[in-house]
Amino acid sequence: MEISSYLAELIRTRKEVSVSGLGTFFKKKSPGRYDVKSHSFLPPTYTLDFTTEVKEDTGLADYISSKKNISTDSATYYVEQFSEHVRNQLSEQEHAVLPDLGSLTISSGLVVFKAD
Repeated sequence: MEISSYLAELIRTRKEVSVSGLGTFFKKKSPGRYDVKSHSFLPPTYTLDFTTEVKEDTGLADYISSKKNISTDSATYYVEQFSEHVRNQLSEQEHAVLPDLGSLTISSGLVVFKAD
């Protein structure tokens, strides 16, 4: 089961999505501004960011449960397996690719997210 694709779908409709055992992906808003060069107003933009703090545990599992028509416990298990896989990649290779989202790397002991 490709958890990162469900994560990408869910983050499109929510401000933040937590992945149990891994962290929280959230949208960071940059305010709109006036561009002097083009003489136009640029609307607010959003960039995807990541923190290792888990803010809520069940949102992703509930979403997968409803999309795949499986129990919440099964969806939670898949999310935990995904988290464990990503943590293992980070500890062994210091890099983990999350399709449809970006990549996580370890830099100076911190987990850094780079969006695609």
